Amino acid sequence: MGKWVSHCLNMHYETHIMSLNTDIQNVNGAVIHPLRASKASSAKRDYLRALPRVWREVRRIRPDILHVHYGGGYGLLGSLVPARRRVLSLWGSDVLVAPRKSAFRSLLLRWMISRSDAVCVNSLHLAEAASLYTSRSVNVTYFGVSPEFFCDHGGERPVGSPLRIVMVKNLDENSGITTLLSAIQAAAKAGIDLHLKAVGRDSNGWARSMAASLGVANSVEFVEFLRESELSRVFSQSDVYVQPTRYTEGFGLAVAEAQAAGLPAVVSSVGGLIEAVDLVGGSVVPPGDPVSLSQALISYAADMSLLVGARESARRHAKKYAWEVVAPAMDEVYRRLHEGCGSRGGQRR
Repeated sequence: MGKWVSHCLNMHYETHIMSLNTDIQNVNGAVIHPLRASKASSAKRDYLRALPRVWREVRRIRPDILHVHYGGGYGLLGSLVPARRRVLSLWGSDVLVAPRKSAFRSLLLRWMISRSDAVCVNSLHLAEAASLYTSRSVNVTYFGVSPEFFCDHGGERPVGSPLRIVMVKNLDENSGITTLLSAIQAAAKAGIDLHLKAVGRDSNGWARSMAASLGVANSVEFVEFLRESELSRVFSQSDVYVQPTRYTEGFGLAVAEAQAAGLPAVVSSVGGLIEAVDLVGGSVVPPGDPVSLSQALISYAADMSLLVGARESARRHAKKYAWEVVAPAMDEVYRRLHEGCGSRGGQRR
């Protein structure tokens, strides 16, 4: 969200932010409207409690465009208040997972879309998924790669040292972390050492426990959170990016960010990952298949020239998603709405 807000300010849009997140970063120039006083965990009822204030603030500000992010609680809030023009951005699970859980959630998503003048998603895969819930066109507005990720690679690892791999994703069942840990174990049995830096929340430490049970705990470093500047430095000191998602993936921004830093990516054939990955220097493997994943990683570990040759190809692919390349797509959505053209037509893919 920070990049979108900064971009809006750079474009000299008067920007207001309403959020239940009490830790939202203050962006100079944006007006913050906190919707909750305490840091108690968010619950569904918090959105309904916030409705009167959102209604009052929107009536007072009278924005030209109300941009609602995520087709869940915020989507409901934004759809219930009056607005001149409304944009709904769908992020991933709100269109891939939630509406499939029940007929009610499917109807709710359809209703939120019907209340919007423009619908945006961040990948072609999500555009296809969203088209199941509307006959209108869907705008593809990628979450772009920040300039700091387009950095020089820090150099190849010393001969004989482990292949340095990195993964950025909350470590739940969908992340594929169990597949990756099993692949590291398989590579070790084949005499190939891999070292993983796993960046993401490990709820209840179950991923750490899995690493210990597989005997690869010494080959994995777990890190809960990194800022963009810290993450770009980690990428520049790594060899390969891995994202072995099991079930659903809207796009895979971290894949594009890692490729911008010159890392070839190995991903599973799930959702938007296939769109995000460079198919020349990177690899696509079946989800939940540690053997195929291990073989792909071993190929980079065994052939330094393959790894070095893949770096420039990865960086070229990532340039398609550079922030300055993709951000104007959202400006165009805003322009059409502000000029009264609407986007109930719009750009599908």
